[in-house]
Amino acid sequence: MRAGAGPAVRTPAHEKGCEDGPGSRAILLGLGNPLYGDDGAGIEALRLFETRYRRPPGLDVVDGGTQGIALLGIIEDAPALVIVDAMVGQAEPGTVAELEAAELIGGSGLKLSEHQVDVREVLALAAWRRRLPRRLRLVGVVAGRLDPGVGLSDPVRRALPAVVDAAAAWLRRWGVPVERRGGAGREEGR
Repeated sequence: MRAGAGPAVRTPAHEKGCEDGPGSRAILLGLGNPLYGDDGAGIEALRLFETRYRRPPGLDVVDGGTQGIALLGIIEDAPALVIVDAMVGQAEPGTVAELEAAELIGGSGLKLSEHQVDVREVLALAAWRRRLPRRLRLVGVVAGRLDPGVGLSDPVRRALPAVVDAAAAWLRRWGVPVERRGGAGREEGR
């Protein structure tokens, strides 16, 4: 967690207790620091999600920034969790990749961005406490630029619609009725 970072911003959408099926409860968690170039991809993905999709009851959209351990309660309370974030890896910048819970906790060839230790430690702690979300997926985009400066690189900006659409697809698979704004199948912003 960085000095001066404020609390995670949570947009509640419902009461707890929904189970699987239509109206299921889930959290879409965006991570990153928009002051470090492509590290802000997770936060930008949340913004794009809100303009591209209608948020149904049961879905919380959370700007987790770089909060690290402060996100433990949010993560542990989520029956289903999709994390959107920038990643560092061998693939070309703008490549979209998905990781499952075991890959996030156990490590993989792709690393999350500079706050990776916090996120992995939080997930590992939730698993150790036997409170890891039953459904967990990270949809990330390989960063091209992680130095100080505002704004995403072109490859990462172009990849954001694919990140958001992949996150929405996972939510739908888990019973969260996410619907595209402006009609089914319409490709906005392309």
